[in-house]
Amino acid sequence: MLANNSVANNKNKITVNNKKLLECMENGSLITNDTTGKIEITTAGEQAMRIYATGKNTSTGKVTEGVNDGTIDVKRKKKAQEMLATANAKIVNNKSITGSVESVIGMYGVG
Repeated sequence: MLANNSVANNKNKITVNNKKLLECMENGSLITNDTTGKIEITTAGEQAMRIYATGKNTSTGKVTEGVNDGTIDVKRKKKAQEMLATANAKIVNNKSITGSVESVIGMYGVG
Protein backbone atom coordinates (compact mmCIF):
# COMPACT_ATOMS: atom_id res chain seq x y z
CA MET A 1 0.00 0.00 0.00
CA LEU A 2 1.27 3.45 -0.90
CA ALA A 3 -0.64 6.61 0.01
CA ASN A 4 0.20 10.22 -0.77
CA ASN A 5 -2.29 12.73 0.68
CA SER A 6 -4.97 10.00 0.69
CA VAL A 7 -6.57 7.19 2.72
CA ALA A 8 -5.80 3.46 2.39
CA ASN A 9 -7.57 0.83 4.50
CA ASN A 10 -6.84 -2.92 4.50
CA LYS A 11 -9.91 -4.92 5.56
CA ASN A 12 -8.82 -8.37 4.40
CA LYS A 13 -5.47 -10.19 4.12
CA ILE A 14 -2.25 -9.10 2.46
CA THR A 15 0.32 -11.90 2.10
CA VAL A 16 3.78 -11.05 0.82
CA ASN A 17 6.45 -13.58 -0.11
CA ASN A 18 9.00 -11.18 -1.64
CA LYS A 19 12.50 -10.38 -0.43
CA LYS A 20 11.68 -6.75 0.43
CA LEU A 21 8.49 -4.90 1.39
CA LEU A 22 7.64 -1.28 2.09
CA GLU A 23 4.23 0.17 2.88
CA CYS A 24 4.49 3.94 2.98
CA MET A 25 2.31 6.97 3.50
CA GLU A 26 3.10 10.66 3.42
CA ASN A 27 1.70 14.17 3.06
CA GLY A 28 -1.16 13.84 5.56
CA SER A 29 -2.26 10.34 4.54
CA LEU A 30 -3.98 7.79 6.75
CA ILE A 31 -3.26 4.07 6.39
CA THR A 32 -5.10 1.57 8.56
CA ASN A 33 -4.94 -2.17 8.94
CA ASP A 34 -8.60 -2.65 9.96
CA THR A 35 -9.81 -5.01 12.73
CA THR A 36 -10.49 -7.65 10.05
CA GLY A 37 -7.17 -6.96 8.31
CA LYS A 38 -4.08 -9.15 8.45
CA ILE A 39 -0.66 -8.38 7.00
CA GLU A 40 1.51 -11.49 6.73
CA ILE A 41 5.11 -11.82 5.55
CA THR A 42 6.17 -15.38 4.78
CA THR A 43 9.41 -17.35 4.39
CA ALA A 44 11.11 -15.59 1.46
CA GLY A 45 10.96 -12.19 3.13
CA GLU A 46 14.38 -10.86 4.11
CA GLN A 47 13.63 -7.24 5.01
CA ALA A 48 10.42 -5.32 5.62
CA MET A 49 9.08 -2.01 6.82
CA ARG A 50 5.37 -2.56 7.30
CA ILE A 51 3.70 0.73 8.19
CA TYR A 52 5.92 3.74 7.53
CA ALA A 53 4.43 7.17 8.20
CA THR A 54 6.32 10.36 7.43
CA GLY A 55 5.62 14.10 7.49
CA LYS A 56 2.45 16.06 7.11
CA ASN A 57 0.53 17.88 4.40
CA THR A 58 2.13 21.33 4.23
CA SER A 59 -0.99 23.03 2.86
CA THR A 60 -3.50 21.54 5.35
CA GLY A 61 -1.18 20.79 8.30
CA LYS A 62 -2.69 17.28 8.57
CA VAL A 63 -0.20 14.82 10.10
CA THR A 64 0.44 11.48 8.39
CA GLU A 65 -0.86 8.57 10.47
CA GLY A 66 -0.51 4.78 10.41
CA VAL A 67 -2.86 2.66 12.54
CA ASN A 68 -2.88 -1.09 13.16
CA ASP A 69 -6.25 -2.32 14.43
CA GLY A 70 -5.73 -5.82 13.00
CA THR A 71 -2.86 -8.31 12.94
CA ILE A 72 0.68 -7.98 11.63
CA ASP A 73 2.34 -11.41 11.48
CA VAL A 74 5.98 -11.92 10.52
CA LYS A 75 7.21 -15.41 9.67
CA ARG A 76 10.91 -16.29 9.22
CA LYS A 77 12.34 -13.00 8.09
CA LYS A 78 15.81 -11.60 8.74
CA LYS A 79 14.98 -7.94 9.52
CA ALA A 80 11.75 -6.13 10.23
CA GLN A 81 10.51 -2.70 11.26
CA GLU A 82 6.80 -3.12 11.77
CA MET A 83 5.70 0.46 12.44
CA LEU A 84 7.91 3.52 11.87
CA ALA A 85 7.12 7.23 12.15
CA THR A 86 9.40 10.10 11.09
CA ALA A 87 9.09 13.86 10.61
CA ASN A 88 6.26 14.36 13.16
CA ALA A 89 4.06 11.56 11.77
CA LYS A 90 2.03 9.30 14.08
CA ILE A 91 1.76 5.51 14.46
CA VAL A 92 -0.68 3.61 16.69
CA ASN A 93 -0.83 -0.14 17.39
CA ASN A 94 -4.19 -1.17 18.84
CA LYS A 95 -3.96 -4.92 18.43
CA SER A 96 -1.19 -7.37 17.51
CA ILE A 97 2.33 -7.51 16.08
CA THR A 98 3.64 -11.10 16.22
CA GLY A 99 6.12 -13.42 14.58
CA SER A 100 9.54 -15.01 14.62
CA VAL A 101 12.23 -12.74 13.24
CA GLU A 102 16.02 -12.61 13.53
CA SER A 103 16.01 -8.83 14.17
CA VAL A 104 12.83 -6.81 14.75
CA ILE A 105 11.69 -3.38 15.90
CA GLY A 106 7.95 -3.40 16.73
CA MET A 107 7.43 0.37 16.82
CA TYR A 108 9.94 3.18 16.27
CA GLY A 109 9.49 6.93 16.11
CA VAL A 110 11.97 9.70 15.37
CA GLY A 111 11.47 13.43 14.86
